[in-house]
Amino acid sequence: MALSVSGYAKRDPTRPPGMSSFQSGEVIAERKLKLQGLVTGVSPWVVINDMVIKQGENKKGIKVITIKPEKVLVLYHQKKQWLKWQSIDIKNSAKKSFNK
Repeated sequence: MALSVSGYAKRDPTRPPGMSSFQSGEVIAERKLKLQGLVTGVSPWVVINDMVIKQGENKKGIKVITIKPEKVLVLYHQKKQWLKWQSIDIKNSAKKSFNK
């Protein structure tokens, strides 16, 4: 009588009965989108997470739908979201630094 224990020995003893060793599904690490630059005009484009993306383009799952002077509408993980441009007023920032 031959007894095969190799399959049983490889089984994880902590796994509940009926659970396979591989589960279906995809794990996606959620990245935070950061708007780093914005150009409007005839050929608008933006810089998001160190990538230059033109309006209508899709790069690494980020689709740029609309580019406005102060914000960008993107589609990311099947969700639309606005990314706002955080402009810095250099004159006021410099004044505050010197008046301290």
